[in-house]
Amino acid sequence: MTMTLSYRVRDKKNNRYSPKSQFAILDDGKLIITLGGYYEHFTNTNQDDYLVEYCTGYKDVDGKYLYVNDYVEFQLGLKRIRCRIIYDHFSFKLAEIRGGYMDFTQQKYTLIGNYHDSRPD
Repeated sequence: MTMTLSYRVRDKKNNRYSPKSQFAILDDGKLIITLGGYYEHFTNTNQDDYLVEYCTGYKDVDGKYLYVNDYVEFQLGLKRIRCRIIYDHFSFKLAEIRGGYMDFTQQKYTLIGNYHDSRPD
């Protein structure tokens, strides 16, 4: 069985996500970007200008894939919980906005934002 890891790349310099057609991750883990259709190794650019965010494989209630650094909301018992998705120790986890951590499991998540755009209260 082959598993494909999905991801998105944040261009920190321009404060936006790069289109999928502009980058790829090689088998050895190097990020490469395309310039005018030609590949240039990521190491030839400022590595601090890009951030790779991995997909969890789960979708929210509207069918959108959830990625690291997304804010989600879900029902836990009688209250609604707001968390940020993080990747820690080889697994996805939820960091509660008010403090604390929990395992990231299949729930009915509602995507409410992204860490780079704004922090929900």
